Amino acid sequence: MAVTLYRQVGKGKARRYQKVNLGRGRRPADLTGPYFLRYSLADGTRPWEHVGDDLDEAIAARERKQAYFEALDANVPVVQYQDDAGRTKITDAVYQWFAELQLFQGKDQQGKRRRCGLTTTGLGSFLTSLCRTVCVT
Repeated sequence: MAVTLYRQVGKGKARRYQKVNLGRGRRPADLTGPYFLRYSLADGTRPWEHVGDDLDEAIAARERKQAYFEALDANVPVVQYQDDAGRTKITDAVYQWFAELQLFQGKDQQGKRRRCGLTTTGLGSFLTSLCRTVCVT
């Protein structure tokens, strides 16, 4: 499966996508981004995947995506890299917030009573519905 690198040219209604020629012995120079990848999926769709404004990073992303599809074609089990280091799950954030409310016992930092019962029950019902529909754990 071919993965093609395109760059966006123009703005507004004059915007179009131009293929970046990466053939043998062809090193594009002085091209500006943003860059996009285009490939075909099994269901027949052809998504546009934004890969950044740097040409070298875009070429590396194209090579990684090409290797990914070649591994899938060869029936090799592939685990895609997902950077979850900076992410917090919604349920974890809600439970942490509930724990902080328990710590303050309904009082703000000056010791005054805070009105948060409605927010707490609303957030609790949201969390319950979220766990039921999306199965986030």
